[in-house]
Amino acid sequence: MPRLAPGLLCLLASLAFLLPAGAVHAEDDPYAEAKKAYLAWQERPSLFMRHKGRVEFAQTGDVRALEILAKLYAKPEVPKDQVQYLLASLCAEHFRAPPHLETWRAWRTKHAKAQDAWLWYRALGVDMHIDGTAETVAVARTHRDGLMRVAALEALLAGGDEAALTIAAEWLAALPSKPFDRMLLMEATAQALYHFRAQHATDAWKKAWALLEPELDARTTPERTRLVVARRLSGVPGALEEAKRERYAPPVKPTFLGIEAAGHRVVYVIDMSDSMLTPLTKDEVQDLRRPPHQVVGPKTPVVTGGKDDGAPAPGPTPQEKQAADAILALPWKSIRTRFDAAREFLKLSLRALAPQQEFCVIGFGTDAKPLEATPGLRRATEAHVEKACVELDRIEPGKPTRDRPHGTLWGYTNVHGGMHRAFKVAGKGLVKVHEYVDPATFEEGCDTIFLLSDGQATWDDWPEWDRRLEKHRSGDPESGAEVEDQPMGHYYGPYALGSWLRDDLQRLELFRRAELHCIGIGEYDPYLLQWVAALGLGRFRQVGKAP
Repeated sequence: MPRLAPGLLCLLASLAFLLPAGAVHAEDDPYAEAKKAYLAWQERPSLFMRHKGRVEFAQTGDVRALEILAKLYAKPEVPKDQVQYLLASLCAEHFRAPPHLETWRAWRTKHAKAQDAWLWYRALGVDMHIDGTAETVAVARTHRDGLMRVAALEALLAGGDEAALTIAAEWLAALPSKPFDRMLLMEATAQALYHFRAQHATDAWKKAWALLEPELDARTTPERTRLVVARRLSGVPGALEEAKRERYAPPVKPTFLGIEAAGHRVVYVIDMSDSMLTPLTKDEVQDLRRPPHQVVGPKTPVVTGGKDDGAPAPGPTPQEKQAADAILALPWKSIRTRFDAAREFLKLSLRALAPQQEFCVIGFGTDAKPLEATPGLRRATEAHVEKACVELDRIEPGKPTRDRPHGTLWGYTNVHGGMHRAFKVAGKGLVKVHEYVDPATFEEGCDTIFLLSDGQATWDDWPEWDRRLEKHRSGDPESGAEVEDQPMGHYYGPYALGSWLRDDLQRLELFRRAELHCIGIGEYDPYLLQWVAALGLGRFRQVGKAP
């Protein structure tokens, strides 16, 4: 459940407030008082405060509050799409009792466009909690929209229901003719097989795989679908054999800071907050100079078991030795800060891409934006790569300040903004809204994301000035330095809070199934980065000592 914890800071005229937790309490008529407080919160200018009011209102658990919030979903304020996603998740956390069921069903059926797929996923999860799986199974089997069917299957998987395998087999026996829906159902089947990989010897698992495998070589199957399947089922006994696994993976695998990925279209999301100017420690430098194969372990095996036979570890392969030599050849005398290291390793990664691959670099600080050289995905030709490298080299730090003794770069740490834009990338630019279900992002967007960060999220894309609450503490969200209170504050939005950040990243990944890899350095948030890597079936690397 989202918690507005007492140590969290938001900017106040370059300083910050602390928002305490707490629901509305009243002795006489709790709901009437809660509604009155909710309406007052909705008049606040900042999304952070309005969302706080909705959290407190939802904590009543009253079905009338659910009805009001469901109506707000139909007519949300700006940012409309994000407010809708927040409402769906907030209500799914707080309205999970039998009296809420009919309101949930009416809400869901009234909103059945593609952009409402997250609402359906959340609503069906609640439906299962209250009334069992019958409704969710029916949606997965019979709904005419592929997105809603997959949302239902994902809800079943989240609940650990093995009916998902049977339903997936039924899909494959009668795949729809619409290419987008066909792709969605095949990829969701691979997700179901991965989820229940420990049951690979059962008849239900074998049946679903036997129906999916022939589709991989069908002319109508997109390249991204083959990659999604290969990522999930490589190494599962009885699934992809070595020859096919290599056929469905790209010939050149992108590598960043020792993490090897399997993807054709790669987005690098790089922290450029002011703290990235912190000098590297000796431990970090030593770790960065080590051969990649010694610091990045393999992914968690998809099937556990077996034991060590005591054989000595093999020596480095020619490719691993080449990678180690390339790292040693970096200009180490000029690599002094975290940003210096990120920049040099990023350029090294870009120059190792194959020309047929595509890439985009997104930096995030207070704002998040692609490099001018990569407004969208660009072919990794020498000209495109060198243009990006030149732009990276031109990024210069600003002068030190009282709270920024090492200088300034791009400001605060807007992790959500960086990742959000990575999922928005499509071809020549970024889609505007509903990126998680936009066909363009599936057909032209990234299939792999590398995220590098050195700190916890301290900002998002929706800050706004608002009146300070009495119990808020003032300070700098990036450094944590406290100062004297001010009457007005510059509040970040909900996605500077870890719980809501993770929730929205789950939404972004739900249907896209990109491979997500994370690198943490300095005071990074280990829980967030490891969680993101697990969400995207990727790897996590820690540079230096853990924070």
